[in-house]
Amino acid sequence: MPINGASVAYALKIPVGEANERLEDLVVRDVLIREVDSRGAVFFQLPGRPAAPPPPPATPSSALAPRVQPSPLLYNPPPPGSPTSTPSESDALAGLLINVLFFPGLGSLIAGKTNPGIYQLLLFVVGIPLCFVVVGFPMIVGAWVWGLVTGVKMINEGKQKAQSR
Repeated sequence: MPINGASVAYALKIPVGEANERLEDLVVRDVLIREVDSRGAVFFQLPGRPAAPPPPPATPSSALAPRVQPSPLLYNPPPPGSPTSTPSESDALAGLLINVLFFPGLGSLIAGKTNPGIYQLLLFVVGIPLCFVVVGFPMIVGAWVWGLVTGVKMINEGKQKAQSR
């Protein structure tokens, strides 16, 4: 790594001007040697050490190089619109009970039905403060009914999955 004001400022988290002053102070005390390359860039070197190899010249076409394809994912998510994995019968039953007894949507999330679970939970949470206005009660009841229907569907899917094995 070359020793210059910018690299020292970056490494020490100080302003470039302060880094240049400190480097010049080290040159005055004969700790470093100041050198200037053909482009006029100032860099510093420790005495007795070989010079760092110059950086490769930048070509004008390197800025417009084609984008490299990213490495493949370790997990291949299902394509949009494809059926998601069905929960087991016990997960579906737990999801139904949590949907009915505690929070609608939370059981759906636990059983693996992410989108309906988020919307049910959101409908329920938004409906609670709106209970002071009449609009909140239908929202809460709707979230509970939706959670019940989702739970029953999950149980049916779990039974079909168990029968197909």
